[in-house]
Amino acid sequence: MGRKKAKYTPFKSYETNISNSHKTEQHVRLTRSLLVSEAYKDLGKNETKLLNYMKLISKGEDTFEFAASLGVSFLGLKEGSEKSVRTAIKSLCKHGFIKTVRFSNGSGHIPNEYEFDIRWRTWTKSSS
Repeated sequence: MGRKKAKYTPFKSYETNISNSHKTEQHVRLTRSLLVSEAYKDLGKNETKLLNYMKLISKGEDTFEFAASLGVSFLGLKEGSEKSVRTAIKSLCKHGFIKTVRFSNGSGHIPNEYEFDIRWRTWTKSSS
């Protein structure tokens, strides 16, 4: 018996600017429980954008590599603003969305590796 052809649901016109988007476009899952969580509501705009971008580049994997310079370009910050990205990453760790798997201090140009975490589910302002 042959393999079934994958079914694709095309993106709505307001969701993408790519025709035939089912072949090339990606999406990010934002669940209701995430959006209404105390931890997510406490994030600043850079942290929220960065979390969504990390979800996008991880392609559904639990662990992913991420360099601060990549965050600068995604957030639209000026070159040399890696400190703002590192601050946002620290906040995402503190709020329990990600944790560091491998930290590279820049030697050898190896990006840091992170893993999505579930601690955001029980995060409270008083626990920070």
